[in-house]
Amino acid sequence: MVKTVFYDAPGGQRIGYAIAGGDELPVAGGRFVRRNGIPLWVYTVDGAPAVMWYQDGRTCVVSSRDVDVDTLLTLASSEAA
Repeated sequence: MVKTVFYDAPGGQRIGYAIAGGDELPVAGGRFVRRNGIPLWVYTVDGAPAVMWYQDGRTCVVSSRDVDVDTLLTLASSEAA
């Protein structure tokens, strides 16, 4: 099961955050990055940046067409901490 929520900022930016329950999904490609000691994987999906990480046995992903990958990495590393 995957639960997805969307966050809208006052400036009109939207970020999607998905959490997949069950076993951690395998890493397939992507660019490995470590932020604040947190292992993260960066992807591009249909032209939009996405960041994946594992937290509490779940696979988490943030993605947006409205913000850059550095912003997504910052959000992901703070969520996972």
